Amino acid sequence: MVKTFTLAFAFLVSLSAFAKEITIYSVYPGEELAPIFTPFTERTGIEVKFISGTTKELVEKLKSEGKDSPAVLYLDKDLTYLGQAQRDNLFRPFYSKVVLNNVPSHLRDATNLWTLAFYRARVIMYNTNKVSESELSTYQALGDDK
Repeated sequence: MVKTFTLAFAFLVSLSAFAKEITIYSVYPGEELAPIFTPFTERTGIEVKFISGTTKELVEKLKSEGKDSPAVLYLDKDLTYLGQAQRDNLFRPFYSKVVLNNVPSHLRDATNLWTLAFYRARVIMYNTNKVSESELSTYQALGDDK
């Protein structure tokens, strides 16, 4: 967790060297993200503004704003959602020694258009008294009444 905050801090500082405010577009509600970015504001004096919406809404907003977009960071739920925005050339490459030295290459875009900041595990739990591991080899099997 500390490493994630350190990377986020380094990322934002490098993007906002002379800014008084930065804008983050996010599919996560701003009130949920605010506590994560409070240390950044406290250390830099730079306020963080959140624009929240669905992936579709935010991508359309980025398209309509073009190069005039105030967004310095875009947060989405899954790498698959970044594909359309990337194909539409809505992202600019980002270069950071902190990110390059701390984020494995398989968690970064080869052209530096995005960096994975966090991910969630998909944990499967089952009652070993009712079903064996071999019976749960597919997602479809997880829907079985067992």
